[in-house]
Amino acid sequence: MLKYLLKKTIKTDEGYKRYQLLWLPLRILLILVMYLVVYRQFGLSSTFYGMVIGSSIPLVMHLIWLFRLLNNPKRLNAARLRLTDERRKIVEQEVWAHIGWIMMLLTTCLMVSVLCLGSIQLNVYPFIGVVYAMLIYRWVKLRK
Repeated sequence: MLKYLLKKTIKTDEGYKRYQLLWLPLRILLILVMYLVVYRQFGLSSTFYGMVIGSSIPLVMHLIWLFRLLNNPKRLNAARLRLTDERRKIVEQEVWAHIGWIMMLLTTCLMVSVLCLGSIQLNVYPFIGVVYAMLIYRWVKLRK
């Protein structure tokens, strides 16, 4: 059963189905652990509720997508081919290389600014924007 944790072992649609069904409880468990950590850190505050709502909506959408995928053989086959396609893997490696270069550039700029200015204070929101920009860039490059 543990062999379905890796993408490279997927050869058939049934293998892809097992792969998704194995990762689903692991994803849910990861989100529950995240809830527990945030609850222990902040208690029943707006931060905790925002985290729960913000992560529950994508989880429910993922469950709906997975249910529709597993009940339709054509979609299941297309999803398996999309996951195991070699050309897509090459494009994805290039995308992550571009993102890595951008992150390295940002890190270098921050290090130089700390050296020149001394101690600096940073707001977290621009970094959240950078993460969203990376995800949007990945989505745009890989959507074909």
